[in-house]
Parts: sequence; structure tokens; C-alpha cells
Amino acid sequence: MRKLLDRRALYSLAIGSLLTIACGRPDATQDSEVQAIVSQTQADQAFRLVYKIDYLPFNYIEDGCYARELFMAMELAGRKIPSSAHYIYGDLHPNDDTNWSYHVAPLLKVGEEEAWVLDPSFERAPLRLNQWIKKNFPAGRYTTQIKAGSAYFDEKGRTSEFNKARLVKSFKEFPTFLTSDIAAACGVMYSYIAKEAEDVEYKRTKLLNRTAELVNDLNALNKVEAKTLSRQVNARCRQAIETGLDLDSSLVN
Repeated sequence: MRKLLDRRALYSLAIGSLLTIACGRPDATQDSEVQAIVSQTQADQAFRLVYKIDYLPFNYIEDGCYARELFMAMELAGRKIPSSAHYIYGDLHPNDDTNWSYHVAPLLKVGEEEAWVLDPSFERAPLRLNQWIKKNFPAGRYTTQIKAGSAYFDEKGRTSEFNKARLVKSFKEFPTFLTSDIAAACGVMYSYIAKEAEDVEYKRTKLLNRTAELVNDLNALNKVEAKTLSRQVNARCRQAIETGLDLDSSLVN
């Protein structure tokens, strides 16, 4: 792992006009610094998997971290690697032209060792938790919260049992992904890919293909729960999910 961690190269950030929007909008309800305990082998595999992803708009940092986190969590879960969604809340200034109210990225804890955050929007290598917090440049007081990586917004507290007192210790107990969450995240990523204005068609096509493949893989692992989709969901994303589930009829009523 040390070799992987030594390969640090700052990930180039797309600079836009000064924004005061949040990186996302979930109602986080859990409070912990670490979760999703994995083995060293799983951690090394997770690092390689995440930093090979080339279809998510990591250069567009103004918004969409919540959707990027879900896709990274699905990529890991497809290899039976559980992850956390680690949130930081506050007056965040990741660069001179961007202001967030919160940010989120996947987190892994290697056994009893320290926690690592995977966030290609900041850097193409894993970051220690304290390093990741510093890269958010919080001005003044900040707070951190956590959910299972598959939770997404989770307004109803579906995964609230996983907190500081009860860590996700195996893939078996890792909560399922909801098709409604996947559809929402896919739609956000499909839209924001165009913000990068580079390899748009390639990334959009791969996003849809990977959505179908990930849903198929996770369904085989009993880690997908089908939910009726809103008619407002991106039609291409809906089709990709239905393809992954091998459905004859639409998830939209």
C-alpha cells in the first residue's frame, strides 16, 4: 500500500466562477470518523479500482460529489468491498473560486489502522482522513458525519444502525443500493459530464454501460433493491438500470 500512497500527483481541478452552492444535499444522520473495515488486500484493490475510473466528471468539482461517491461505492461493492460515505460540513473552500457547505467521498478503514479517503477530485491517490479534511479548507468550525457507502440521501435512516458503535465489518452486512438512488446519481453524472466539455460522448456512453454492468453485478450479489423510478429520471439512466436488472417492463409506473 505504501507504494500506492507514495504516488501522489495533484489532480487538476476545473476552476469555475465563485459558487456558494453545496457539493450535495443529503440529510446525513450518523456521526463517526471511521467505518467499513477492510483488509489490506481489499484496500489495495479499492485504490486501484477507484483511480482507474474514467467516466465520472472528477474535474467538475462545483457539485455532484454525492453522485460520484455512490458510483465509487458501487464499483467497490461490485468487488465485495464495503465502503463508507464520509461527510464534512462547514464553510469549505477547496480552491479560491469554489465554496461548499459540505463535501463527501468514500472512506475505508484498513483493519485497526487509520482511515483513508478516496477522492480523485482532490488527488489521484488515497488521502489520510486528516489530509482530506485539510484539502476541503474549512473556514472555522466544521463537523463530520458518516453513512454506509450505499446510503445516498437516506432521509428515512435506512442505514442508521451503522455508526461509531457498530461498524460495517463485512460485505454481507453492507446495506443494499436502491435503484432510485442509482438512477438519480446517474442522471446527475450524465448532466455534469457535459460541464467538463471533454470526451463528453465517451464518458456518457461509458457511464451508461457501467451503470448497467454494476447493477447486474450487484443484483447477482443481492445488493440491489428495485424501487419505482420517477418519470423525471434520465431516460437513458433508467434504461441502463432496467438492462442491468434484465427487466421486460419499465420500473416507471
